[in-house]
Amino acid sequence: MAFSALAVTFLARTSGAIYVFGFVFLLFATVAFFASRQKMRERWRREALLQTGQRVKAMVVFHSCTGSGKNARYHAKMKYATPDGRTFRFRSAESWSKPWPPLGTKIALAYDPADPDFALVVKWPPEPPGGV
Repeated sequence: MAFSALAVTFLARTSGAIYVFGFVFLLFATVAFFASRQKMRERWRREALLQTGQRVKAMVVFHSCTGSGKNARYHAKMKYATPDGRTFRFRSAESWSKPWPPLGTKIALAYDPADPDFALVVKWPPEPPGGV
């Protein structure tokens, strides 16, 4: 009798731990699934925008700096106008160790006419010899 009671107690304790472990694993898997799905949607949106987005020339008007010292990274800020005359500003996701490209440089962008705030650089100008 004592053995069966001990066995039942052991199973009750371990199965509880298994349920907790299973719940945590399921929660982690669900979060990972939705995070990867969101990344895929962003990637598809970017690819579609580069293929079918409205093309426009933007001008580099400013360089913003993140970090300091050796960790300083410069992002180009550009201004572009849509065919209907609205003006938008865009900050590049790419960054360099020096301000690049030079102010006034024209950069090809693709933007979504339904959401003109969302733009992507189609092609950066070549970097000068020696890199940036």
